[in-house]
Amino acid sequence: MRLLMIDDEAATMEGATAWLQKRADTLGQTLDMHYAYSCEEALGLPPGPDFDLVLLDYHLSSSADDGTQLTGIEALRAIKAAFPKSPVAIRSGESERRIILSTIQEGAAGFIPKSFREEKTVSAVECVLQTGGVYLPSEALDGANPYPARLAPPDERQREEVLQTLTPQQMKVLHFATQGLGNKQIAHKVHLSEQTVKAHLSEAYRVLGVHNRVEAVIEAVRMQMFLDYEPGKR
Repeated sequence: MRLLMIDDEAATMEGATAWLQKRADTLGQTLDMHYAYSCEEALGLPPGPDFDLVLLDYHLSSSADDGTQLTGIEALRAIKAAFPKSPVAIRSGESERRIILSTIQEGAAGFIPKSFREEKTVSAVECVLQTGGVYLPSEALDGANPYPARLAPPDERQREEVLQTLTPQQMKVLHFATQGLGNKQIAHKVHLSEQTVKAHLSEAYRVLGVHNRVEAVIEAVRMQMFLDYEPGKR
């Protein structure tokens, strides 16, 4: 399990490493942690294998003399561009719905409030690592419980209806869309034209009863559509 944590507080990184290491030991996995105190430091890391997950602090304080250090959405965009194959989850000391949804709009793999206790934080990290899905806290779901499944079972009848209505190709396209990929990237992955990708997404939004990607992510999390999803399988 190769993780990169970008945070300007050493104590935060030490604490997170402790509970991640404990969880890795429980699962019999090896934890390979990498650290950066700024977005710029992360961007300057030497080439290596892809990270299984990048945990990015939303509010990185500026250490540059001119105050130009990347933070917030700009940092998220830069890190996603630098590590395109690695999911990037946001950690933050504040959890306004507006901020949460803006990060999901930019393709974050989740939003994990720093106020979460150890067990809940680990569950959120596991959600992203194990399902390839998106983790959202209840603040983004109008009080509804997010992943993992044990927190609250979804409406199985509604979930089954959606899964049976969407074609395997529509599911695959929607899955990539909820991971933050743009239409061009999705088209390349599934070997379809961008126009066909748009058509599949439009149909998926119709079935879900939503109008855009952010709403689709929220609804997919609410119904736990991709909890055990494997592309190519029903």
